[in-house]
Formats: sequence, C-alpha cells, structure tokens
Amino acid sequence: MNGIILEIASTLRLFVRPVKDSGYLAFVRRFPCVCCGSSRRIEAAHIGPRGLKQKTSDFTALPICFACHQDGPGALHKIGPEAFQRLQVLDFAALQAMFNGFYFLKSGRYAAGWQAEEERRKAA
Repeated sequence: MNGIILEIASTLRLFVRPVKDSGYLAFVRRFPCVCCGSSRRIEAAHIGPRGLKQKTSDFTALPICFACHQDGPGALHKIGPEAFQRLQVLDFAALQAMFNGFYFLKSGRYAAGWQAEEERRKAA
C-alpha cells in the first residue's frame, strides 16, 4: 500500500507547476554577480532541480553575469552546477535563502511568500 502511495506522490510531483515571479527575477538582476562581483550583463540564473517534465522555481535564481553563467571556461552551463559550486566556493542553498529573504522582506510578502515557498521545497 505505501509503495503505491509513494509512486502516486512522485508521479504527481512531476506535474506541479514551478513558482514563477517576474518581480523576483528583476530584483535578483539588480545585484552583482555572486561569483566574480561584476555588475555587467547580470542574468537571473536558475539553480535548482530540473529534468524531464521538471522545471525549477524562479525563487532558485541567483545573480550571475553572462561570463560566469554561460560564456567563460568555467561557466555554470559548461561544467554543471555541482562542479561550478565547488569551483566558485559557493553555497547555492544559503545564497538562495538570503536572496529570497531580502525579496520577501522588501516586498512585504514575507509571511505568505517565504513560508509557502519553504513548505513547497520541503515537500519536494
């Protein structure tokens, strides 16, 4: 019985829509690159789980310049998130929590937004 419930839950999780928030993406792009400190060509790089029929929440985005994100020799898209995190000596989860906290405090949606996103992450 428990195996069936887990299988249904994991199947349903594939179809849960990720949280989208264009305001958060614009907010993140206002900060310098978390890797090199550049303020030029900042992108809101989504750092989160993805795969077949799986997208990631906008609340996983971090400010990363184009060179560090896509273009440079050690760019995130060239070496993958795990290697990139080690190479840049970053803690993605801590950075995401920090930017999420700043955003929800600034936007006044702290109680509703932050807690709902945290609960969704724990359930995933």
